[in-house]
Amino acid sequence: LYPGNYTNPNIQQNSLTFDPDNSEQIFFCVPALRIEYHSPQAANFTDFGVYASRDGGVNWERPNTGLPANLNVNRLLFNPHNSTELYAAVAYLSMQNPAHDPAGGLYVSTNKAVSWRKVPIPDGISGVNDIKIDNDGNTYISCGYGYSDSLAGGVWRRAAGQQAWEKIFYMPFVIDLEIAQYDVKTLLVAVNPAHAVNFLNPGVYVSHDQGQTWKKVNKFLWQPGNLRDCAIDQVKKGVYYCATYGSGWFRGLEH
Repeated sequence: LYPGNYTNPNIQQNSLTFDPDNSEQIFFCVPALRIEYHSPQAANFTDFGVYASRDGGVNWERPNTGLPANLNVNRLLFNPHNSTELYAAVAYLSMQNPAHDPAGGLYVSTNKAVSWRKVPIPDGISGVNDIKIDNDGNTYISCGYGYSDSLAGGVWRRAAGQQAWEKIFYMPFVIDLEIAQYDVKTLLVAVNPAHAVNFLNPGVYVSHDQGQTWKKVNKFLWQPGNLRDCAIDQVKKGVYYCATYGSGWFRGLEH
C-alpha cells in the first residue's frame, strides 16, 4: 500500500490502528529507532513518524504536525472511552542527529492526526515507550531507555478525569505494560536492562493491586534481558506471555 521498497530490518512498523468511527481511516507509526535494543538507524530512510490513510489504504500521508523533530513514535492508541483522542507515545532517541532534541513525550490528536499537541507529563521523563488506558479510564505510560537515569523511566498512571501523574513502578527502562480486561488491578510490565541499575533485574513483573506491589516472574524465562513484548491471557486468569529476542516465545503460569 505504501509505495516503498525498503527491506532494512531496522525499519519497524508499529501500532496498525483503525479509526473506531471510520474503518477507512488507518494509522501506523514508524519509529526512528527500535527501543528494545540499540540497533542502528535505517540508512537512507528518513520518513519516520505517523502514517495515515483516509481511503482504506489506497493513499498515505505523514501527518506529523506538532510532533517532536525526532519522530521516534513507538505506539499509537485511540482512547477507548473517547474516540476523538488519538495518542502517540514518542520514545527517547538515543542515536540521532544532534540538531534534534532527543527527548520524547506523550502527544494527542483530536482531529484524527491532522495535528498533534503535547500532553503534560512529569518533568524528567526521557521518553514514552507505550500507552495504555484501562476499562476505568486510567491512563498508563511506560517510560525510559537503556541509558536514562533511574528517575526518567518507570510506569506512571493518571487517574481518570485527573491531570496529575503518579509513579507506580520504578525501573528505568520499561518497554511495555499490559492490563487484564477481567481485572484492572492486574498489571504486567516488561523491563529491559538499564545502565542506571547496573543492568540488573530486567524481565517481567506482575502486580495484582494496581501497582502498589510488584513481583518479578522470570523463572525459566531464558532471556529476561532481551524482551520484545508481553501479554496477558484475557480468558485464562494467571496466564501470561512473553516474546524474547532470539530465545523464543514463553508462556507463564501463575499458581
